[in-house]
Amino acid sequence: MNLEESSPSTGPFQAAVSADLAEVLRALGDDGERALNLLRDAAAILDDPGSWHAPYEVAQSCCRGAIDSVLKMTPSDFPGILAARRRLADSAERVSDVWRADADVPAAALDELVEAVAGYRGEEENAGGQRIKQLNHLLDQMTRQQFGPAEVEAARESWTKLHQETSGTLHGSSATVAETHERFHRVVAAFEQLFLGLPERAERIHSLALLEEPTSSDATEVSLMTDPRAGAYFFRTATSGRWLTLLPLARLLPDTARWPALPYFQRQLQRDAAGVLAWVESHLSDIVKLGPGAVGLVAVAIGEAGMPAGPLLIRIVKVLPEPPCCCGSATGPWT
Repeated sequence: MNLEESSPSTGPFQAAVSADLAEVLRALGDDGERALNLLRDAAAILDDPGSWHAPYEVAQSCCRGAIDSVLKMTPSDFPGILAARRRLADSAERVSDVWRADADVPAAALDELVEAVAGYRGEEENAGGQRIKQLNHLLDQMTRQQFGPAEVEAARESWTKLHQETSGTLHGSSATVAETHERFHRVVAAFEQLFLGLPERAERIHSLALLEEPTSSDATEVSLMTDPRAGAYFFRTATSGRWLTLLPLARLLPDTARWPALPYFQRQLQRDAAGVLAWVESHLSDIVKLGPGAVGLVAVAIGEAGMPAGPLLIRIVKVLPEPPCCCGSATGPWT
């Protein structure tokens, strides 16, 4: 029986899982279908909690299962903490077998074990790193796009945190009504950010960009965009100066080769050059940490402000490893 057809009514939580999202997830195969079904089961439970003994724990467990189904779309040998753990176990077993046979352990085997330990420790220190790599792989497969620093931070703040939070419930922690409602909506939003194409989301992104008085809630929605195309589309239209104080630095600053927020900064320079220059000066140390490429992008942008930018440009020139050169290639950051 088709559950959608048999349901006498659709509640607000079931309606939150849109037809567009359902279509995309089905197209991703068995894992996508499973993720969709788990989201819909969570929604059905929340629309009728009285029919369940532990509705909120079950709903959060469904949300965790939906997240795991998405991550399962990546190859089983995907590089990350699980692969590092297997490599460490295999290396340790080989060294142990040789040692138990009363033979000298070859130096190459010990070197391999040392490398495996270092690799595993590196993955452990990068909390949630494997999940972010998996999500980046999925994005690349679907769109030929890669996470930038802003998208990495967005994935960590949405997918990684949700995986951790729902894991607690899955492994025996209690769940409250408000907490479960909030997590369900965050999970659905994370799915939409990653899987819905720009045409399906363009109207919402455009409406955010046109806000003159955005709120912290609006900023959170922008900061959690995991599709680089969405962030770039937003900044092509965004106008409010409040975004400078509301959005995280990772969303506003350039990386080594690109600057999605550049059109926004160019508009703000025309509207409030002094405010933008003060903002850049207050975050100059953060910009410098991104490297000469990022510093050059910012310098070129604020140069459009003319004479008022002079003192700040002098400071920027002094922090660059090499001074700008007007006679070199036309592809450098100072051209």
